[in-house]
Amino acid sequence: MKRSIYLFLAILGIILPYTGFVPFLLKNGFNLPLLFQEMFNSNIGIFFSWDVIISGIVLLVFIIFDEKRPTTTFAFWLVILGLFSIGVSFALPFYLFLRETHKN
Repeated sequence: MKRSIYLFLAILGIILPYTGFVPFLLKNGFNLPLLFQEMFNSNIGIFFSWDVIISGIVLLVFIIFDEKRPTTTFAFWLVILGLFSIGVSFALPFYLFLRETHKN
């Protein structure tokens, strides 16, 4: 049951953030200066941007230290790749899904 919930949340973690990012890419291309300008354009944008950035760093550190547990190297790198290409909203539930899968 937990695994199904984590997998569902990982899928949502891909779909929902990209509903905002894909239109930005289609309109502006991969314009990093504009992306950062938009991210830090308002106080609430600054709040959410730093929240996600810090959460990503914490998740990365957690995964690195938690990797001492016996898991597959492929899954470890898949989560790291997901963290940097999709984001925390995907990587955290996906990592928890993999941990639950490995427990059984």
